[in-house]
Amino acid sequence: DVTVQTEATAALCNFVVDFSPMRSAVLELGVMNRIVELTEDCVARTDLDGSDMDDSGSREVKPVSINALWALKNMLFASSRSVKEQVMHAVTFERLALFLNGPSPAVVEQALYISRNLFCARISMDISWAWIALNHALLQREKGCGLMTLLEKHLQSVCLPIRTQAIYVVCNVSAAAPQEIRNQMMRSRVPKLIVEALNES
Repeated sequence: DVTVQTEATAALCNFVVDFSPMRSAVLELGVMNRIVELTEDCVARTDLDGSDMDDSGSREVKPVSINALWALKNMLFASSRSVKEQVMHAVTFERLALFLNGPSPAVVEQALYISRNLFCARISMDISWAWIALNHALLQREKGCGLMTLLEKHLQSVCLPIRTQAIYVVCNVSAAAPQEIRNQMMRSRVPKLIVEALNES
């Protein structure tokens, strides 16, 4: 039943926050795989005939799928490297790359939030691990469009929540990323786009 699934995933979002003992249970009982299955509607489908899309090319995504993204986001919040690895083993960076180019602003916003939490770390090696993996997945999906290009794109989004989450991703990466990644970011359009976003606020 879709209604039951929607309510269950909404409740699950609260069960997996960092202070909940249920987080480890979700990982140990294999619930992650089911959560990932529920995100299927969050992947853009190029074979759709476009009948369910609006003028912007977006389409409505099932609430249960958005809730599943929320659960993934909360699983990664203030999590250890070990938890992040377990979550991403189930999600995969390839799927996260698809979410970041998702079929609706709501999906992209949550995907950026997932990335934001993934890049929240005090050790540069933990950020480097996630950056390299996600950048590779994006480049494999669309040649020449890596993570930096994606951030530049979302920092220019007309959707404020997407721009906001993109800025948070940049903040977390900049806080502890290896110098090589920070230098790459400084050479990109990211700093200029953030200044422009601040001037607009």
